[in-house]
Amino acid sequence: MLLVLTLSLALTAADRKPTRGELVVAEKQFDAMVQKQWIDDPYVLLGNTRAIYVDGFGVVLTAEINLSTGPTVSPFSPTISKESIARHRDKKLQRLPQLKELIRKGTDTARTWFPGLAATDNLVVGVTVLKYQWEDATGIPSQLVGVTQQRKDAAVKLQEN
Repeated sequence: MLLVLTLSLALTAADRKPTRGELVVAEKQFDAMVQKQWIDDPYVLLGNTRAIYVDGFGVVLTAEINLSTGPTVSPFSPTISKESIARHRDKKLQRLPQLKELIRKGTDTARTWFPGLAATDNLVVGVTVLKYQWEDATGIPSQLVGVTQQRKDAAVKLQEN
């Protein structure tokens, strides 16, 4: 009888909703991952990552990222040159594989941030990529989404929108 009660309590504790505190820690952990990825560019992360728990689905983290701060128009530079636009695009294309790997790693690592989730709960890391009106964004997705389940053997799938 004691063994059954112990197992029952262990299963109940293992399949619980994350607390707001755990969600906040996950937000900060993902922010830190982004900031470490591009330490030379402090303006990549636009705002803070947000995490929510959806009952019956799992945890969703969202962030907005600017892969490359673009040139700006000013009284001293009233237009953006074709060369500046090309450099901006090249930098984004260079960083895109790094962002994909960051999302894969963040989605996989999220399992450790929520040890109490049920094995079938989903973990999602969605990133919106900022695009300027003037840029050539061909081949650059608007969103990248990493999806997996809490269970250790689940693969991380990356979706591009």
